[in-house]
Amino acid sequence: MTPVWFSPEGDLPQLADGGETVSLTWPDGRQQMVTAAVRMATRSRVHQEGGQASTAQTAWHLPANLAAPPTIGLLMTDSTGEQWFATAVTLAATASRWVIAARQVTIPGGLADRVHLQTALVSKDDHGGQLIQWRTVATHWPARVQPLATSLRTADGTASPDRFRVLLVPSPRLSAVLHQRPLRVLQPHPSRRLQVCSIEQADNPAELWVLLADAA
Repeated sequence: MTPVWFSPEGDLPQLADGGETVSLTWPDGRQQMVTAAVRMATRSRVHQEGGQASTAQTAWHLPANLAAPPTIGLLMTDSTGEQWFATAVTLAATASRWVIAARQVTIPGGLADRVHLQTALVSKDDHGGQLIQWRTVATHWPARVQPLATSLRTADGTASPDRFRVLLVPSPRLSAVLHQRPLRVLQPHPSRRLQVCSIEQADNPAELWVLLADAA
């Protein structure tokens, strides 16, 4: 008889009794409760120099028969109320479960904003003018939008911010996208349209992407 070796990474999710109950929220707003989620070992870091910023990474194993395939950007709320953000999604070789790489970032002030990222295809119209077609490449991405400078004046004479700092949770899928130009950030609440000027690598204490953007 050929022996079958036990693999903790591959077999534990199938042998676990019941698992953990988690709430899933897709970028388009769909939700589902899952009662058989299994969380693998969590790696955490606390960054004292970052004002008590902390990061954590783990892999979640979810049943294959979800209401919809999980996507990057899926928000998972665990049984303690903590939230995890999907940065990579893989269907296991046996097609019996989804394996989701997830990240949690905690910074002073939190990442309570949700933004959409858009890239543009620039072409010429029939008269030789510039034609820009915007394409949404990420929706409801966890972020923190911080006003940096104020110089614009509204119709009633009050000042409003015109330059912003946008902190984003990193994802390998979006790494190339963020270096494309034109690139803009849409913030639904409050409503803002921001044109990205530059991006810093994720080398700050909380390992976030940092975008500098102007009000469009």
